[in-house]
Amino acid sequence: MGGQAPRNPPSDRPVPALLALCLLIAVSYFPATLAGFVWDDRVLSQAKPVQALSGLWHIWFEPRALKEYEGHYWPLLYTTFWLEHKLWGLKPLGYHLVNLLLHAAVTCLLWHLLRRLAVPGAWLAAALFAVHPVHVEPVVWVIGRKDLLASLFYIAALLAYIRFIEAPRVRRYLGALALFVLGLLSKSMILTLPVALLIWHAWKRGRVTAADAARALPFLAVGLAVTVLDWRSYKDLENVSFDYTLIERALIAAQSLWFYAGKLLWPAHLAVVYPRWPTGGPLAWAALSAAAALLLALWHQRRRLGRGPLTAVLFFAVTLSPTLGFFDYGYMRFSFVADRYQYLAGAGLMALLAAAAHRATGALPAVIGRCRPVALALILLPLSILTWQQAGIYRDEGAFFGHITALNPKARSAYYNLGGWLREQGREEQALAAYNQALAHLDPSDRSAAASLYVNLGVIHENRGQYREAGDFYRRALQAKPRAGDALYNLARLLNGDREYRESLELYRRLIAIAPDNANAHAGMADTLAWLGRPRQALRSLERAQALDPARRRQGTARQQLDKMLDQIGARQSLRQADANYRKALEHHRQGRPEEALAALRQSREQSPDSVEIHTFIGLINEQAGRLEQAAADYRRALQIDPRSVQALNRLGALRLRQQRYREALEHFQALAKIQPDFAKVYSGMGVALYNLKRPQEALRSFEKALSLDPALQEARVNREHVLQALKGGSNSPAP
Repeated sequence: MGGQAPRNPPSDRPVPALLALCLLIAVSYFPATLAGFVWDDRVLSQAKPVQALSGLWHIWFEPRALKEYEGHYWPLLYTTFWLEHKLWGLKPLGYHLVNLLLHAAVTCLLWHLLRRLAVPGAWLAAALFAVHPVHVEPVVWVIGRKDLLASLFYIAALLAYIRFIEAPRVRRYLGALALFVLGLLSKSMILTLPVALLIWHAWKRGRVTAADAARALPFLAVGLAVTVLDWRSYKDLENVSFDYTLIERALIAAQSLWFYAGKLLWPAHLAVVYPRWPTGGPLAWAALSAAAALLLALWHQRRRLGRGPLTAVLFFAVTLSPTLGFFDYGYMRFSFVADRYQYLAGAGLMALLAAAAHRATGALPAVIGRCRPVALALILLPLSILTWQQAGIYRDEGAFFGHITALNPKARSAYYNLGGWLREQGREEQALAAYNQALAHLDPSDRSAAASLYVNLGVIHENRGQYREAGDFYRRALQAKPRAGDALYNLARLLNGDREYRESLELYRRLIAIAPDNANAHAGMADTLAWLGRPRQALRSLERAQALDPARRRQGTARQQLDKMLDQIGARQSLRQADANYRKALEHHRQGRPEEALAALRQSREQSPDSVEIHTFIGLINEQAGRLEQAAADYRRALQIDPRSVQALNRLGALRLRQQRYREALEHFQALAKIQPDFAKVYSGMGVALYNLKRPQEALRSFEKALSLDPALQEARVNREHVLQALKGGSNSPAP
């Protein structure tokens, strides 16, 4: 029995088709409603033009106001953010719902366009576009709206142009041109539309006439004008330049095209930041040769296959061309590809695949043809599930950057941003591990990124009391970027604490030369000048700090603040000798002379009896000497001064474990866990205490908590295995 073309399914009727597409999007992208703001979404939470009522003027006519957050001139995009901020502030749900609505609008317009072009399987192509997981990045990432808006206006402009060709009216042509401009003001990547118009003419008639080129010329002129404006704005912020040859760029482009096509066909391991590949080698040349061979084959077979396959492939390549590496842009430092770049371009290959599937099923016997809905479900359901899963990584920056680093262990920017998020959560141990990973993959040529990383490492080490290491990182930041303001300020403040006043003063002066309106810099300089015995200059610096930051006036006049500062300096001078003895004790301890260290510490304690550090240090030396109860007494004295002392609680808990006084150890570790919940070793010690108190299940949870905070903590791993074996064997022997 011969095959026959199947009848149009219900999804080809307009209203059910549109509803079905919207339902697919709503179901597949439901996790987007639970997502937050990640990475470059900071433009919403930090950029003043987006938040201020007067911000529209800056967005459109003073784009420099946004340059700290976004170098591109895309005012229509930020206008939508400005409007939404007035409606629902900084609640992520509203922004995500708007993105979903825009994606639905793009999908429905695409379906309408493909029907107008009489592309077989138009609804299937639109459905693939609706739920394909490579689109999660522009749809669920709020800042990805630029791709959604630009694509919406691009397709609308193309539809308006087609109407103009079918029934020429000047207003239709101008309407298409206006829609194109709106798209460019959302994201200038769509400047390839004039070429797409010529591709459409070639597909429709088999040739491009001079009249066709003339009609496309105004689109090209407008596209270049807006793109140059955008490029100049971006170049002022980030002047990137890669010294790739033309051949290398062609090899990068060829590999990128095959990469994108591969992700469309097999959307596995979708990463936000993909690893970069070498710019040469046999694989690169094979990709370039295969791309050229494919285009030649489609050209030569256009009469047998039709012009559709060649048109789809050309549209795909041309629409991607601005991001294929022929032109330099900042993201190339991290990767040559990104899922968001093929949001619009991928529609060409999706239409080709859908048309091929439609024609293939049309050649099947009628009985088999009735199974099309089942085949459709088998295609769309896995894609929908993958989209659901991929959308889940946008719930917060921990999940987002964790996903990136899991798929791309060399993504230094992801480690850096993950470290920042962990710091905000108060998990400094894990933040330090993330920053160290970023440091291991640091690109020294990216001086700004290196300086920021060094500063953050310095801050963490400073918070941990490791002042020498902190100072070293601040100095490395200044070597990478001598005008790094935060490094100058932090190092100056640190040196002030170490009484290196002259060097501190020089750093404050450098900072003020760079940022004369930095109130903290003027206040820090005042403190330094006071220590140097120059009160008049200190008073002038305090007055300047108050003028820049009126909130400081609530602390009193500049003269009153200076008097307090001088009083504090007098009190601190009496502690200098105690500090000198403490440093001497540290040196003795490093040299393995505990008794000399203890003698120096006792002198320091007499001069500074309320120092938690001194009492804890004395306890440590007594503990190492075997005087355990004396050490416990020293730790308790430290806790009487500061009940939240992390070091004293940790040392006393560990000492009680050593003495097999497990209940006391558990109490100290539990108190410490409330103060510093991200300290992995606390949960490891707690687990040992719980196990020996015959509470193995709780001990197991404590060891697992320790490993979740620090997977490299060997003692927790060993003890966890011991507990598991004991539970399986029914024994309850002490943990090692």
